[in-house]
Amino acid sequence: MLLVKKTVWQNDYLVAVKYPLFKSLYLYQQINKKRLRKMACSEIYNDYFSELNKVIQSLPVGNYITVTQPMFTRVLRNNKNIRILTLEKAYQKKIINLHNSVFINRCKKCAGVKCPVHVSNTYKQFYYIEFSVWHTGG
Repeated sequence: MLLVKKTVWQNDYLVAVKYPLFKSLYLYQQINKKRLRKMACSEIYNDYFSELNKVIQSLPVGNYITVTQPMFTRVLRNNKNIRILTLEKAYQKKIINLHNSVFINRCKKCAGVKCPVHVSNTYKQFYYIEFSVWHTGG
């Protein structure tokens, strides 16, 4: 028997999937590079953070599991429509691969002072989080 995941929500940076026989939805990063190729780095940077902040208003009601960094953890904690069920330190890793994926490897040629690539080459703490979205909207 082949178990197939079902995409229930997505934007240009994240996707929520439902696995058979599993109650919660799994939220993970998936970059839509087609749209990003048309954008300048500064536009991608602003769009990325804007979209992450909008995620909570657009996720369907339900329980979710994700492993994420502190920035998104704060977004979850500060939303009245989210209930954190579990929050534990998971591991530390560099986010350079994520950064390269979001910015489509442009940073290798970039000398921009404001480019966050320098920060992405340091170790970041990631967290395992189980949370519940009980209401959508602001």
